[in-house]
Amino acid sequence: MQKKNIWLILVGALCVSFGAVGAKNFPYRGTDHADYSVYSEQAATHVAMEQNECAKFVNRLFWYRFNQSIWGNAWDVQLNVQNQKYLELQWRINSDEYDRDQNFSLRDYRDRVKHFGELYASIESGYYRVGVVGFLYRYSFAKDFLAEDVLPQTHIAFLAGKHSFRLSNNSDEVQTLKDALESQYGVIHDYEKKLLEERLGYSLYQILLPGQSLTYDDYLIEQQFQKKIESVSLVSLFLRKHRNNRTTSILRPVSFSRITKHVFE
Repeated sequence: MQKKNIWLILVGALCVSFGAVGAKNFPYRGTDHADYSVYSEQAATHVAMEQNECAKFVNRLFWYRFNQSIWGNAWDVQLNVQNQKYLELQWRINSDEYDRDQNFSLRDYRDRVKHFGELYASIESGYYRVGVVGFLYRYSFAKDFLAEDVLPQTHIAFLAGKHSFRLSNNSDEVQTLKDALESQYGVIHDYEKKLLEERLGYSLYQILLPGQSLTYDDYLIEQQFQKKIESVSLVSLFLRKHRNNRTTSILRPVSFSRITKHVFE
C-alpha cells in the first residue's frame, strides 16, 4: 500500500503589479512572474544554513525584491525607527493574552486560532498585502532574551502576497481532505476546523480520489526556518504540528507589518 501523502505545490498566482522599484528602475515581480524565485535564491546566498538566520534572510530578501534596506533581529526589525519608512506595524497580539513569565505561553491555547484569524483580517484590510509577519516559535531559545521593549516573537517571515496552491491526493486510496492534510501535517484539532475550512474554501470532508487535486488561494510565506529556505502557504504554518507528537503546534502569529508606499518610490 502506497503511503498516504499530500503536497502543497505552488501552481500560479494572483498578484497586483506595482510598476518600477528603486533607483535601479528594477521591475517589480509579482509572485506569478516566471523569475520570481530569484529573490529567495539571492537572499539565501547570504544565510548560513547551519544557523537560524530568519531575520537576515528577510532583510536580504527585502533588498533584492524592493531595492530597499531594512535591518534588525526577529524581535525588533519592525520596531526600528529607520525601518518604519518601509514597514508599518498593523497588528500585534494583546499582551494580556500571553504570560511572559510562563515562557510566553498563551493564557488560552485556543487563542492561537483567533490570532491567525486576526492576522488574516489585518492582511486583507489594506491594499498592499505584502510585508513581514512575526511568529513565536515554541522551542526557540531566543525567548530567554526577549525584553519588554521588543515584540514577543522569535521568528519572522516575508509575506509575499496572494498565491494559488494545490492540494493533491498522491495515495492509492480515497481520502477526505482532512485525512490527507493530517497525514502531512499532524492532527487537526476541532477548534481549528472552522478557520481552516474558511481559508481553504472546502469542507474538510471533501472527498479526494487517488491522484485528484484541489486548488486554493492563500498568502505565500517565504522564510528561513529550521535551517532551510521555505516558500509555503500561510495555511500550512497554521497546520504544522511537531513532527514527533503530531499534535503540538509549533508557530503562532504575533505581529504583521505591511509595506508602505515609500517602498515603491
